[in-house]
Amino acid sequence: MPTLEQIYNRLVTGAAITIPPTFVEPSAGPSAATGRSLNDIKASLPNSDNINGAAPAEVSSGRTYWGLRTDGSWGLQTGTAHFVSGACQAGWTGNNCSVCDTHWSGANCDINDQAAALVLSTPTLTITEGRSAQYGVSLRYRPTGTVSVGISNSNAARATVSVSTLNFNPQNWNQPQTITVSAIDDKLINGTGTANLTHQVTASADTAYAVAAASVLAVTVNDVNAVGFVVTPLTTVGQPMKVVEGPTTVRVGIRPATKLASGAAVRLRFQLSDNVTYDGHNSLSGDDITWTSAEWNVVKYLSIQALPDADNQDETFSIDAVMVDVDSGSTTLTSSRNDPVYYDYSRGHHQTFSVAYLSNIDTDVPGILILPTTTPVVLAESGGSSTASVRLATPPGASTWVTVGLSTTPGISVSPSTLVFSGDTGGAKDWNVGQTVTFTAVDDSVAQGDHREFLSASVAYSTSASYPDGGLSTYLLTQVTDDETMGVTVQPQSGLLCSGSGDSSVFMLRLNSAPDGTVRFAVSSSDTGLATVSPGYVEFSPSNWSVPQLVTVSGVPNASARGQLPFVINLAVVPASTTDTTGYLNAVLPDVRGSTLYSR
Repeated sequence: MPTLEQIYNRLVTGAAITIPPTFVEPSAGPSAATGRSLNDIKASLPNSDNINGAAPAEVSSGRTYWGLRTDGSWGLQTGTAHFVSGACQAGWTGNNCSVCDTHWSGANCDINDQAAALVLSTPTLTITEGRSAQYGVSLRYRPTGTVSVGISNSNAARATVSVSTLNFNPQNWNQPQTITVSAIDDKLINGTGTANLTHQVTASADTAYAVAAASVLAVTVNDVNAVGFVVTPLTTVGQPMKVVEGPTTVRVGIRPATKLASGAAVRLRFQLSDNVTYDGHNSLSGDDITWTSAEWNVVKYLSIQALPDADNQDETFSIDAVMVDVDSGSTTLTSSRNDPVYYDYSRGHHQTFSVAYLSNIDTDVPGILILPTTTPVVLAESGGSSTASVRLATPPGASTWVTVGLSTTPGISVSPSTLVFSGDTGGAKDWNVGQTVTFTAVDDSVAQGDHREFLSASVAYSTSASYPDGGLSTYLLTQVTDDETMGVTVQPQSGLLCSGSGDSSVFMLRLNSAPDGTVRFAVSSSDTGLATVSPGYVEFSPSNWSVPQLVTVSGVPNASARGQLPFVINLAVVPASTTDTTGYLNAVLPDVRGSTLYSR
């Protein structure tokens, strides 16, 4: 029987330990030798024997060692011996393993050693509609050949997976393969959804994996949709849409914010608010508009006309809506075709709500008129542009000149920025001849959603007393369609592999859009006994938001640990250090998952 010294020397030199053709369970362990201990033996065990197990051929060729079993007795030690439910794995009996050691199974065996299995980096994922998350899949131990794993999805209407098949082999079995799960924004108000992703071996050259149990990952999808209506342009009481008397006509677009139930419809009746004295100068066309489930996302338009009146003042008013029965037009909703969710939205079936605010601009007094070519004015952020005609409302007086200065909010630009009007008649620059200006959306890197922008005009210089310098300001309301999405890119989100000897892995973070202030994320490990992180936080600013920042995850030595042990790296916004107002204070951050490999 070999001594500890002999075992140690053979492990260090790589020499095989001679084993009889037929193994006989020993009655006692090897005798000790000067200067060597069991810890010396453990420190020299090869990874292939300690973690990955030994195949039958390796046993017969001597690539095993004598060691201490879990009950304290000595016997044939093969590291991760792949015994299933207490029975010898096929191929072991008759190959120098005459009797199964019961101490390798059940309570005395690490769970990772009991059976062939698929390993998921997490059992659950929670994702908000329109976003995605990742997880990793690996095998419990090295297979003898290729193992193919299929992924089936119980609810493809709520979530999708990036791949449907994974392939593992004796070289990549413990390297987690990353799967991206995307929650679908279905535009329905359908509450929280679920999907089960079932991972099942579909083909295997390893007989143990051929019968491995399926592993299921539970996905929860959080709904983001809410009942309401999308109105274009975005107006408020303090920033209404200008309507110039003339008569001129402007349009307001509207549609339901979400899908309607199949076969259902929504009907709105529109009216002008009662808080203005009409004097016959505001009219509304298209009093009723209906949307069916097939056209829920079609923008339909209300036309607002401003007629000349006798007074000399601007007036602000609103367009109000009330939901009426799809079939009868009554404010009492009885038809089965009324969408049930929007039926509840009507709150009592006849309550009105404001959808837009407008301001009637009088042309009987001095002023600057901006008449857009089309309404509503909606510009795509990626270079969308439109035009408007600018002129004076009243004659400034003979032989006078009025210079109008044009400016914009940061989201649009205008050209030209200065216009000159004459008080005379018969010329190209007469006060009542419109001059064309072009305004263009500015493509920035900030995620701010669809947003209002303003083209403003005022008198810059004038020789007319009725058009004083710096006076008579007005504006044109535009809406810019944003092309950025606020979010955080983290890669990889799973599959980090460290070792108990301190080997590390790296993942990166960057923002998907520019913040308008500082954004700081704290980075921490769920188990500092398995993995540590450096640095403990990352910080982004408007100048470095697109530059990836790296986080190093290092394995932690642990003499008592064995196998591949999972950890989670948590990311969290630090509110006290985050000054951004574009949404990163409430950013949804993914967990990063990995494992530390302990070979002894």
